[in-house]
Amino acid sequence: MKFEDLQKIVPDLKLITGSNSTSEISCICDLDFPVLNGLLFIKNKKYLDRVLDSELPIIGILLSEKLESEASSLKKFEPLFIAKASNIELAVSHLSKPFYDLKYSSILQAPAKVAASAKVHDGAFVGKNVSIGENSVLYPGAVVMDNSVIGSNCVLYPNTSIYPFVEIGDDVRIHSGSVIGADGFGYNHDSGVHHKVWHMGGVKIGNHVEVGANSQIDGGTFSPTIIGEGSKLDNNVQIGHNCHLGRGVMICGHVAIGGSSHLDDFTVFGGKSGMGDNMKLGKGCQVAGGALVNTDWPDGTVLGGHPARPLKEWMRGIAFVRKESLKKK
Repeated sequence: MKFEDLQKIVPDLKLITGSNSTSEISCICDLDFPVLNGLLFIKNKKYLDRVLDSELPIIGILLSEKLESEASSLKKFEPLFIAKASNIELAVSHLSKPFYDLKYSSILQAPAKVAASAKVHDGAFVGKNVSIGENSVLYPGAVVMDNSVIGSNCVLYPNTSIYPFVEIGDDVRIHSGSVIGADGFGYNHDSGVHHKVWHMGGVKIGNHVEVGANSQIDGGTFSPTIIGEGSKLDNNVQIGHNCHLGRGVMICGHVAIGGSSHLDDFTVFGGKSGMGDNMKLGKGCQVAGGALVNTDWPDGTVLGGHPARPLKEWMRGIAFVRKESLKKK
């Protein structure tokens, strides 16, 4: 799509600068996975600062109107164009749909490639342009939708659902009822309507990962949700869109991780704990059962409580409150 095509979908887009505004935009991208000739949305100053500290290929940039004065700082990337939108959240919703349709319409209609040693039981479904590696097993009711990749020695138990554009490494086990790659929970509210953000990023799962029964890993918005090698998810776990889990992360049952959060290597979440969106935990952090994380924490932090605090601090606070509450009046 050219810039003029984008304007037909979102008429209030205004060009700030760009000698290459007639160039074709191939997709929507983000800072984690920038793509040549992609379209990058910048909604706030925090994200803008991250962009300015990065290296980008030649892309189109769409700014929130309140960031128009910052446009000159982005010229160093020699973008195809820099434009603004009065309501960038609504622009994201409206522009995501045609690019979603474009991506899904481009799926190759090639037949699936199933290794000779793989076993696909009766009642399993395998879509177009799917690859299934050596010795993998799909039990009845397992569904692998178009354009997904299943590595070697994987097991998909009954009634697992793998959405399009999911990549699963080797030696991965996904238990019954789990859903990998469903749309993230993304909407932008305007004039009494929740406008959907169409998710097309998919999921990438590393080697030696296990996903418990009835767990969900949402697909990324414009780039993949990532589950690192050797990570283990218990039953009834929710991983939001665009999360990045490092190597060896352990997530116990009934944990929910908000979208775009990062858990570094070997972090552990106890049962029924949780974490908000757009947050980061360093390497080797531990979150006690029932704790709720609402800010970033560095490597090796042990957390408990709500809001989560360093565990010893939280326990001292609980002891103080209990002591005070038991005092005779």
